[in-house]
Amino acid sequence: GSVTRIELAKVQQQCRVQCYPAETFGYCEGFSCATAQGLAAGCTVLARPMDALPSLYRDGVHWMNDVDFMDLDGYPKKLADYVVKALHNELPNQAETRIRGKQIAAEYDWKLAGKQMEAACLGTSWFDPHASGAV
Repeated sequence: GSVTRIELAKVQQQCRVQCYPAETFGYCEGFSCATAQGLAAGCTVLARPMDALPSLYRDGVHWMNDVDFMDLDGYPKKLADYVVKALHNELPNQAETRIRGKQIAAEYDWKLAGKQMEAACLGTSWFDPHASGAV
């Protein structure tokens, strides 16, 4: 069942690893607010590079590129291997990725969202494609 945000925050603050495999067969929440919450809590976040996740969370997440949930034999083992490696701090550049993850999560706050919404309503551009390195 669902839990309140306060209860979820308490649990996330005690976690070291959050895994968001996005095993979907239909529409899903493509922005994964749970991923941002895991990053903000300082977790090592594991996710598959689906939907908007790579563009939102960039190099703050350990991307499980080789995990295919349609591979019914290999999927559970690969997923478990990632989680165990993360718990043992055995992923490449894990500490640095966790730090970047917290920095990326800090970009998503209500104050910034309010400024972006205001700019959108005023018809001014709040997105500078050159600032993020986009073409």
